[in-house]
Amino acid sequence: MTGEVTRSSSRGKAMLPAGVTSVLLDVAQANVYAGLADGRHRLVSQSRATERRPTSCSRLRPRLPISALTLLIGDRSLIVGRESGAIEVWFPAAGAAPTARCVTRGRSRA
Repeated sequence: MTGEVTRSSSRGKAMLPAGVTSVLLDVAQANVYAGLADGRHRLVSQSRATERRPTSCSRLRPRLPISALTLLIGDRSLIVGRESGAIEVWFPAAGAAPTARCVTRGRSRA
């Protein structure tokens, strides 16, 4: 009724793997994604859990270094920008449990 607002904040640490070229924090501030120089992307933390790497269900070989990461509305699709200018869209794999963090490449544009 008086318009009083209470806010709180906290800090945490994410142990990043070697070769990180870009970092992304989701809107809920629960997941930290890292793009790596060897072309892989990794889920560094999931709600303060231990490090987990999204597995490419299609078993693609690593590509060019990642230069940008972002999530589309709803934080379901991971957009990966490559050093070459290529853009890829990665989706959660069909039938994969949300905690499995299994992703598959949906689209790629060079």
